[in-house]
Amino acid sequence: MYIKYNGILYRYLDDDRELLTYMESKIDKNFEEDEGIYYRQILKNDPHIQDIYDVKFYIKWDSQLESVITKWHIETCDYFPGGNVRLCHEGYLPGWKIVEKGLSETYLKAEKIEGYSVEYKYVVKDGKKLDEPLVIEKEVDKQEFDELIEIYRSTNV
Repeated sequence: MYIKYNGILYRYLDDDRELLTYMESKIDKNFEEDEGIYYRQILKNDPHIQDIYDVKFYIKWDSQLESVITKWHIETCDYFPGGNVRLCHEGYLPGWKIVEKGLSETYLKAEKIEGYSVEYKYVVKDGKKLDEPLVIEKEVDKQEFDELIEIYRSTNV
């Protein structure tokens, strides 16, 4: 999960109520450090909490294979400079590389991607804890997708 805390984006461990970052520029005297990871516990009702949410990235691509999805969830580590992407699918697909038993992968060039979207799932929005999670999905262009991927890479949070 992620948290916007006092205007700064961090990773967030909900069970421990901990802010996490790799970036020394995001810390203050309240953070501790362990092997290059900076962390700080906060109170559940801390007034500096703006948003707590999760982010998912999707691309649209039709493999033309029967019973194979066309909306692919990807992790930031599977999206490469230039917009190429690594896709994985359970099972053995023709023309795909077998990674391990029951798992295939392929690398898709950016020009084959048909669309991009980002899904935000808020549990706290604008400082207010929500009774039910608020899910907002929006379609974006490649440039905005690239920018968001970069923002949410673990080394940048």
